[in-house]
Amino acid sequence: MARKFNKCGTNNRITVCVAIKVYDCIVFAADSAVTLTRSSPNGGSTASNVWKHGLKVCNLHRHLPITAMTAGLGNFGSMSINSLAKELRARLTNELKKENYAIKDAVNLAKSCFEQEFAAINPLAANPSSFEFWIGGCGSGVKHGEIWKVEIVDGQSLEPAQIASPSTSDQALWGGQIQALNRLLLG
Repeated sequence: MARKFNKCGTNNRITVCVAIKVYDCIVFAADSAVTLTRSSPNGGSTASNVWKHGLKVCNLHRHLPITAMTAGLGNFGSMSINSLAKELRARLTNELKKENYAIKDAVNLAKSCFEQEFAAINPLAANPSSFEFWIGGCGSGVKHGEIWKVEIVDGQSLEPAQIASPSTSDQALWGGQIQALNRLLLG
């Protein structure tokens, strides 16, 4: 099914994200069900809303080949991941220079933005919690794409990981709630 990926959507803990990297392209795909959760008085989490048609894949720059997909927490406090991704896209569109940028520049800015927003959550997300933000694309002067992952797990921001380098070819990666994929692909 073809879909325009011009904006991001919020996600849930049961999202499945898949990235395929071949010689000269990257494909991001994610399911479309969206469940927003909130902290409950007993310290757990409760579903507060469910949508059947969320968008979890987005462009991160209006004129450059940089894309993202997300899984895990669907909001940081009252800010949806959709809103945060739109703000990040606006910053990247203003700050990255077409003639001289690297995907790592987008990754570092995303990490900084998400850490700042996550730190402002009150009350904090209930543990266990996870947030994944995958960023893929080609830097200026680079012929082949790369994929990075920004993560916040149980309130701790992890160092971004390059999970596919420009020299990598023919690779399939998956994240989010991956048990079903692990059984199918590894099983």
